[in-house]
Amino acid sequence: MHLYLEDRIKIFVPVFVNDIILASKSAEAQDAFVAELATHCKLQDLEPTSFLLGIEITRDRPKRRLYLSQCQYIVNKGAVFEMTDCKSVGTPMTPGLQLSNEVLDKTEGANR
Repeated sequence: MHLYLEDRIKIFVPVFVNDIILASKSAEAQDAFVAELATHCKLQDLEPTSFLLGIEITRDRPKRRLYLSQCQYIVNKGAVFEMTDCKSVGTPMTPGLQLSNEVLDKTEGANR
């Protein structure tokens, strides 16, 4: 990962082989960076990234949120291990349960 800094504005520039992704709080600085880079090499803008190295990228711009998901990776692994027809089961623990040392001390066979 490379970091480009211009007038105290950071532009993150992760590079994978011949693919470059840009991330910055400033669209203007990012555009200026791309224009400068284009003077040195041929660029092809493929618009916003939705997949990168098997990770799905989803944006909620109004809330300034970025979500990363490896759902497709999990689906692919399920196929590799012939588990695509498996049925899901619930977690055998109370959701949101807060564990403490007091609970651990009361648990039979607790080893620390």
